[in-house]
Order: sequence, then structure tokens, then C-alpha cells
Amino acid sequence: MGNYISKAPVLTCVVLIFATTIYILTKKNKKIKNDNIVKDAINSINNNNININNKSKAQIEEEVLKKFRDYDIVIDLASVDTFVIKDSSWTIYISDQVLKDCDPSAEYPIAKILEGSDKYKTITVIGYFKRGKTFVINLINDFNLPSGSKNKTKGLSMIISQATTSLFIDTQGGNTPLPCHTNDVEDAELQRIYNISTGDPNQLNNLHLARKKATESFIQEVAIGLSNLVIFVVNEMTWSDQQNIMALQKKIMNQESKASRLYVIHNFMNVDNEKDLIAMIKTYVTTPFKGRFHPDFECDDLVVHSFADAANNTTHFFLCDDNSEFGHKWNRIVAKLIRNNIKGIIDENKEFDTILLKTIKEKMKVNIKYPSDLKIVPYKNEELSLVEKHPKKKNFSFNREKNNIKPHMIKALDEYEELFDQVAPISIDINQIPMFSIVPIEYKVDGKIDHSLKAKDIDYIDNNIVVRGGYKPPFDRIEDENSLTLVFDIPFIFQNDINHMIYYDKDEDCMVLRVWGIRELKYKTDEKDVTDNGSLGVCKYSPATKLIPSSNSRKEGEYDLRIPIQACYGIEYETDFENGMLNVMFKNILNKKKIIK
Repeated sequence: MGNYISKAPVLTCVVLIFATTIYILTKKNKKIKNDNIVKDAINSINNNNININNKSKAQIEEEVLKKFRDYDIVIDLASVDTFVIKDSSWTIYISDQVLKDCDPSAEYPIAKILEGSDKYKTITVIGYFKRGKTFVINLINDFNLPSGSKNKTKGLSMIISQATTSLFIDTQGGNTPLPCHTNDVEDAELQRIYNISTGDPNQLNNLHLARKKATESFIQEVAIGLSNLVIFVVNEMTWSDQQNIMALQKKIMNQESKASRLYVIHNFMNVDNEKDLIAMIKTYVTTPFKGRFHPDFECDDLVVHSFADAANNTTHFFLCDDNSEFGHKWNRIVAKLIRNNIKGIIDENKEFDTILLKTIKEKMKVNIKYPSDLKIVPYKNEELSLVEKHPKKKNFSFNREKNNIKPHMIKALDEYEELFDQVAPISIDINQIPMFSIVPIEYKVDGKIDHSLKAKDIDYIDNNIVVRGGYKPPFDRIEDENSLTLVFDIPFIFQNDINHMIYYDKDEDCMVLRVWGIRELKYKTDEKDVTDNGSLGVCKYSPATKLIPSSNSRKEGEYDLRIPIQACYGIEYETDFENGMLNVMFKNILNKKKIIK
């Protein structure tokens, strides 16, 4: 046989080497099952074209390990209101692959791991779950991160790509199902904090739903805020996908994000030939979007192209079924095209830790009442989240009220019930090592810190879920050469109940006008004995008030607006309040009338 090695023995050898190596890499309490290890090893060989002929055992091991990767950094942003529970934190996990660069005593520990994050472009990949976000990262970078329907990404999962000198951020997929029960101890604490009745399980479920909606939005906004480039992954594009694309385009065009471009990757997983691909492109790309095709001239036998929407700084790329011959070839040419485009993006990152904490706090303000500043500290066991104290009991059984169940079916039901209790649901196992925690800094703004949700009440209107609460007064900003006027609509609030001040914000490096207070819903009543602030015939809403839900309900709750003010307007201002309209006026102290000679 000469130097020829039969594939079956080599495959077995590679699988054993791979399994042994994974055990060594994950020896610190990592949870990777043997069947998944074997499957990953085989997929690594078959899907990544590893040539196993004429190679020694060490060479095979090195090539397989080179293909295998895990996320370098995982930031577990469990819930946007995590800090509402005392002593809780967000954990930062570090993989063995970069553990040698980890220094818990460093002032900027994440930047230390990244070896100076200013060298890296930051690229965020977002989209709904099961769209192929991790597959896209693997394809672009020739990685072998775990992906597929049985693998889920946690929070912000980051990996360094030397091929594109980029830091890729894989995000937790949106639109996942809501678990009705998670943790008895945590649920009891949330019921206490949010004043939820223990006798009404729907109130607790609604709170979990509000937390989930807020957290999914929060994670996506943090990831976008960190990025130089946003990649949005879709399949056959839906109306929800198109709305997301339009919203991302608006953020980029209005410079609400530091990202300069948007890549939309259409992952057509069921397309295995060129004709069907063209049909999908015409249906889901050229019909809803305007732009021009740009061919890749480096390919001789395939016309591989992208679709550029220059007006919105957006480029569309197309992927096919990677298991087909056509798709496998097409996808790798597209991946090369994307890599070349990424290399041309200019990076403007500073210390990653500073940007991370600032971005997280800024995005928390959307959903959290009064978030504090944050810091990264070495991980400690006592900072673990609340855990279930009691072991889980058997939780599944069939309804056996019928008396005519045959004996052989009784045995089958017993076996199925036992199997059902043994099989665990698909969970997110973090294989990295906990090294740091993100915790709040306990200083208070005007004597107040509150990490609870602004909006937590749920209504179901016309098959849609509407989250109520979190009143935010609308306002206009009017500028001319002499003055700045801010006009706020704050109806049914007394002037003495509206607070305002101006202060210097060290994060924004400018003066900020803060307007805050509480708006309580009230209504007119014929009851003459009801008074409110000395007025007859006005009544506050109470738990006994029967409200009919509507899609445009009046808003109530605490509000806290912070508006940056340019230095030219100074710190002095005048106010006027009438008919629920607050005017705040600044004069331009730097403006001088021109002297006409």
C-alpha cells in the first residue's frame, strides 16, 4: 500500500485524538458530550476538506485542532435588569485559547487579552435564531465553532480573527421561545422586587416576557454599539427582517452607531443550484431593495456577485446549501469576497473595556430606570446568580384517567415517561472559564439607583404584545443663531412636580440638561368628595380601576430625559410652563453681532 493510509482507520484515529485533546482543553468543569465530540471531529474532516493522506498522527492532530475553535470571550448578559437582584453580576468567560493573555489585575483586562484592541476591527453578527449566524462566522474565518440547531450562542460571544484582523461578536439569537419557569428562588425575589402577587402566575409570566423583550433588544443594541461593521443574517427574508434592515440602515446613516456599513447575508440554505439562486435573489433582494450588482472577477467559472445599495451603505451577499456541490464552491468564493471587503474597513477602536462598559450603560438607559456606572472585577464564586436550592422532581406524566388502556400500552407509557425525565432540553453550555464579572459601581445620582425595568406591564392587542409603562415625554429641539429652545409635552402634570437641572457629564464630555419626574394617570370624575392637589373632580388610577386595553394607551411612570447641550449655550437657562408644555431656553453666549463698516 506504500504511503497510502485507508480512511477508516485514520478517521478513527483522528476522532480519538480529537476527543482526547478536547478533554485536555476543557478539563475545568466543561460540559461537552462524547457523541458531540465525535460528530464535531468527523464534520471537521468532511466539511473542511482536511487532507488525511500521507500525514503522521501528529500532523493530523495539529490540522484538526487548527480547525477547532471556541469563542475566546463570552459575556453572559443574562437579563438587562440583572442588577435588580442584590450581589448579582454578568460573568465574563475566557477560553483556554487566550487564557495565557489573561491578567485579572490588569486595568483593562479584556483589552489585554485582545493584545491592544485598537488593532482589531469589531464586527457584529445579528439575526433571529436558527438563521446561521455562527455558520457565517465559521465560513468567513475558516473556523469550526459549534453551530446548528442543537447549539445556541450566549449573550455576546467573541472570537479573534487573524485572517481579517477583526473581533467577531456572535449574538444570542432573537425571537426564541420564552421559558415559563426558570428558577424558584429567583422568581420569588423578582416577585418581591416588582411587587407581583404570588397568587397570579400570569403576572410573573408577563414580567418574564417583558424582561426577555427588553434583554433581546438590549443585547442587539450593545453589539451594534461596539461595531465597525454590522452583519445581519436572514434566510428567505420576511417583513420583520426587512424592518430590521431598514432600522439598521437608519442607525448607520444617522450615525447613531459607530458602524460605517451594513452587510446583509441572505443564507438560502435550501438552494443548491444557480437557477434557483437567481430566483431567490430576484424575489428577496432586487424586488424590495434598490442597488447594483458587483461581480467578483477573480472567479473563472462562476459569476459570483454582491448587490450594493450605496445610498444606504448596505451590501447584500448570498449563500447556498453548503452540503451541495454548487453551494460549497459558491459559499467559499463569497467568503473570500467578504474577507476582502472587511480588510478595507477603517478601525477607530479605543480601549475595548472602556467602550464596552460605556456602551452597556448607555443601552441600559432605554429599559432601566436609573442604571449606575459599571466596572470589570475578577470573578468570585459568591457573585454567582441565585440557584435552585431544591432538586427537580419528576415533572412529566400522561393523563391515564381512561380505564381501557391496554397492558402493553401501560408499559410503553411508563418507559416513555422515564425517558422524558432523563432527556435534558437543549441548553447553552458555556465551555469557557469564568474569569471576570461586570458589576455596578454603587454611587448614586441625586440619591437614587434603580436597576428595575421602566416598562413591565403586558397587554395583548390584536395578536400583538404591547409592553406598557415607561413614560417618555416627547420634545422638540429648536435652534437659531441666538438661542436654543427645548419644548417638552408633559400633560396633566403640575409644574412643581417637574424637575430640571444642568450638569457636566464626564462620559459625554459636555453639559447635559436633565428633566425628570413621575407622571400618574388621572381622570375626571363626578365624585365631588375626591380631591387631588386641591382640585375637585380628579381621580388617580388605582388597582380597582378597570382599564380596557388599547394599542395606544396613555403612558405613565417615571421619566428621566438627558439632553446634551453644546458649550456655546452655557449653563444658564429660563423655563416657562403652560398647558402641559415646558419650554427650556438657552442663549448663545458665543454669538456676537457682526460689525458692519
